[in-house]
Amino acid sequence: MRGEPSCPKCGGRVRAPGLFADSWQCDVHGAVYPLQAVVPPSVEALGVAVNRARVPVWMPWPLPVGWLFTGVTYAGDDRSGGRATAVACTGPGPLGGPGELLLVAEELGVGRGPPERG
Repeated sequence: MRGEPSCPKCGGRVRAPGLFADSWQCDVHGAVYPLQAVVPPSVEALGVAVNRARVPVWMPWPLPVGWLFTGVTYAGDDRSGGRATAVACTGPGPLGGPGELLLVAEELGVGRGPPERG
């Protein structure tokens, strides 16, 4: 089952373009590029994100020993392309325990990177 697109800024529900709006709409943030559901890690999923992206899709390669690619997502749709991308990796932490890495690339204002301020 595939998750529904959401607002990249707040995670809320978004409305698809229709008769009264030509872009995805969030009740709080207005017009947004919808955040697509995170897909399980695979070469095919990474390929889809890379082919749709209009921004870099960053991933360390080769991955350090013990590290795994754990997911990919993007904000955008078939019409606008991927305006923000996020790649997740996990592995052993340098100081022990698990470590996680999230690499985000986005156009200015998409809202996937740092949280909003005040």
